[in-house]
Parts: sequence; structure tokens; C-alpha cells
Amino acid sequence: MAVVLADIYASFPEFALSLNIDALVTAKLTEAKAQVDYSLFENTVNADTAVKYLTARLLALSPAGLNMKLSGRDGATIYDATYMRVLRAAAFGYRVP
Repeated sequence: MAVVLADIYASFPEFALSLNIDALVTAKLTEAKAQVDYSLFENTVNADTAVKYLTARLLALSPAGLNMKLSGRDGATIYDATYMRVLRAAAFGYRVP
């Protein structure tokens, strides 16, 4: 499944409620899609999750997102942990303790 604008708003309603700037969200979604290589992921669900969280990260770092206080002064966002978890799973696979 390809991630679309409605998926971002459904997964991250804070952007739908606060930004409501479809052009900005679409631009960041396009940027995220260009950065995520679907061939690295075991399935499209995980790749789509990576696209969603990267889009959220990019939005949080945008001027509009900075006004929402979704990132710290160090550039870390509230979406980074999940994004990095999905990337690690793609790179190394899931581990069972």
C-alpha cells in the first residue's frame, strides 16, 4: 500500500488539527517516500510505517512543526524512536530474547 495524505492525518491527527496545510504535508510525504527504500523492508507494512514516521519527523522539524513544539532544541522529535526501531528491524531483523 502506498502511503497517502489521509494516512498521515489518520496516523498523526495532531497534524490534521494543527497544521491543516495539505501542501506542506504532501511535500514532506513526497520527500519521505524518496528517502525510504522499500526493497530493504521485509514487507510493505513496515516500509509504509517508516514513510509515515519519517514524514512526521520532517513535519515536526518544519517551521510549522517547530511552532507545535514537537521537537527539541537538539533536533530530536517525538517520532524518532519509532522511526529508528522500524529501521533497525529492517536492517537487522526482529530479535527474540
